[in-house]
Amino acid sequence: MFNYEDEIFKKQFEADYQNSKKTNSSFSQIMKELIRDYNITVDRFTTKTHLSTTTYYNLIDAKKKPNIETIVAMAVVFKISLRNIENLLRAFGLGFEHTNRVHHAYTLLIERHSGKSITECNEVLEKIGIPKEDWLKDPYNYEEYRAMMRQ
Repeated sequence: MFNYEDEIFKKQFEADYQNSKKTNSSFSQIMKELIRDYNITVDRFTTKTHLSTTTYYNLIDAKKKPNIETIVAMAVVFKISLRNIENLLRAFGLGFEHTNRVHHAYTLLIERHSGKSITECNEVLEKIGIPKEDWLKDPYNYEEYRAMMRQ
């Protein structure tokens, strides 16, 4: 018997599957499809990721090479699969280095902590011993972040 959550899960699976088939698309194409499929409006993006509207539009237009932290923040809060994120990064010539401890931690966030806030993700990173300078940036705690970066 399907309930509402099962139906949402099924729709997310189908969207994820369709996106995973588009491995040869450009970064901008993949990004636009993810934004559409996961209903990532500019307001939802800025509120949930704590990133700027400029970052949102730079991602859509692929004007600047994104950093992995930005993509991870988006993946975790919007529950985008690791496969789709790896396809997105690959389209921009980026990728997770699985021998890199920080990158391994980021993939763990995507796989096991999907749907958490940036603050909750940073708590996970702290628990597993990832240095503060590699945490996901949280502008809502900007003063704390600036103090951390001065250390």
